[in-house]
Amino acid sequence: MHPHRLQQLVGSVPDTADADQRSRLLAHVQASDRCRVRVERVTAELERALDGVATRTGRWTSPGSWTASSGSSSGWTGA
Repeated sequence: MHPHRLQQLVGSVPDTADADQRSRLLAHVQASDRCRVRVERVTAELERALDGVATRTGRWTSPGSWTASSGSSSGWTGA
């Protein structure tokens, strides 16, 4: 979850929330932050790995440049 959106949601928690509820909320916020950081790290690792494949084979094109093709069994081909 985007940190700004998470802060909006946390800010909307009523002041009447007790200590246990706030403790659980904090645990969820921390878990969300850890997940976001992990996704960013794994995404960067994947991009580096794919860049390495492209460097070795010279055949990789980024997914953003893929186009539909009826000749490909998957329906997609690098353009």
